[in-house]
Amino acid sequence: MQSINGNVFDIARSALYAAQQGMSITSQNIANANTPGYSRRRLVLTANAPYMGPTGYISTGVSTGEAISIRDQFLNNRILSETQDLNRWETSGYAAQRLQSVFGESSDYGLNTLMSEFWNGWQEVSNSPLGYAERSVLLENGSAMADQFRRMYEETAAIRRDLDSRVRLSVSEVNRLASETADLNSKIGQLEAGGQTANDFRDMRDIVLKELSELIDITVIEDEEGMASVSLANGLPLVSKGISWSIETGANSEGYADLFWDDTAAPSNNITNSIRSGELKGLIEARDTTIPDFTQMLNDLAGEIINQVNALHQAGDDLNGDPGGVFFEGSDASDIALGVFNWEEIAAAETGAGSGNNKNALEIAGLAEEMVMAGNKSTFASYLSGIVSDAGNHALQTERNYNYRKDILNQLENYRESVSGVSIDEEMINLVQYQHAYSAASKLISVSDQMLQTLMDAV
Repeated sequence: MQSINGNVFDIARSALYAAQQGMSITSQNIANANTPGYSRRRLVLTANAPYMGPTGYISTGVSTGEAISIRDQFLNNRILSETQDLNRWETSGYAAQRLQSVFGESSDYGLNTLMSEFWNGWQEVSNSPLGYAERSVLLENGSAMADQFRRMYEETAAIRRDLDSRVRLSVSEVNRLASETADLNSKIGQLEAGGQTANDFRDMRDIVLKELSELIDITVIEDEEGMASVSLANGLPLVSKGISWSIETGANSEGYADLFWDDTAAPSNNITNSIRSGELKGLIEARDTTIPDFTQMLNDLAGEIINQVNALHQAGDDLNGDPGGVFFEGSDASDIALGVFNWEEIAAAETGAGSGNNKNALEIAGLAEEMVMAGNKSTFASYLSGIVSDAGNHALQTERNYNYRKDILNQLENYRESVSGVSIDEEMINLVQYQHAYSAASKLISVSDQMLQTLMDAV
């Protein structure tokens, strides 16, 4: 603060200093007009207290206060909340698109096509029970379908492993940002305890908190000292003043990462299922729920095909009159494989009916139309179509949620920009005003000096 004596020179000097400080702050605003997270500054000017003179109260000029940041904490918290939701759906959408690519039927090598060719292969064998070509094609079709089941299973497993890796990376990033927030808290507290403003550090902290909210759902409360307390969704602290707590990962029964607060693997500190938003929510939800659900449906389909085909195949005779063996080995999509390797071992005939019989092949071909899935309410093909449709609908729903949240966040960001952002036009007007004020204060000193000189010459 300036000390003002009340004479015209001191008043003019205070005006010069105020105009100079105003131009400096305006220059800072203009320089950071495009800086992400920057909140524009405003110089606080107050009239000095007058003093009692011989003819009454006499003004003593202007005092320059601190340069305050124009910010709306409620609005900032809304932006953090919407950022959390946006990144949850963005991550869910990433997983959904990868899942859709696994179950998509856009090529001639999709599972639906291969299943149809497999059933058609049995139909061809029934038309020509002794045909070598028909039997060989059936084996090729069966092998191709089994390969596709295993490929799709491995692709879903790979997506899940990738999501788990991203969970671990995101946790490391959360810990880094929490530590950085605590460090900025300390700097803000030290500066403002000494009577200074910490606008730059506050802007830096806002950016860090926004990055943190992209990863995990947090609640931020600023105390009277200007330091931010950050807590997780279940109320556990992440940052308090200059202290931060870490989140650690530990392998669960499936080998994937569970999240624990404060490096303590106690069940009460397992926060995996308490995370409600942010990138981590999207990753964990896709890894632990969405992918396993679709994998289970794929396994159910493959498992039922294995069971139904094997049951009928083992009830028939092959070309040598021997009972049929298992046509498919394995139990589900993870390990399904062809169990018959010789065309003569295909059991197309009814037991004891002779090698030219085709009844067993017809029954197996007829499985394509049997209601054996979903509690005997769906055929194999319609069940697969349901999986494909569910994958597409899931991707569409995540995209809709993402676009909805993105629109809301854009509106909030635009509103924040109107409140805290820098308007070049407005700053140029301020710059001109301060320039004129500075020129006027200079002129005041010059005129006062001339008047004083005139008075001295007259004495």
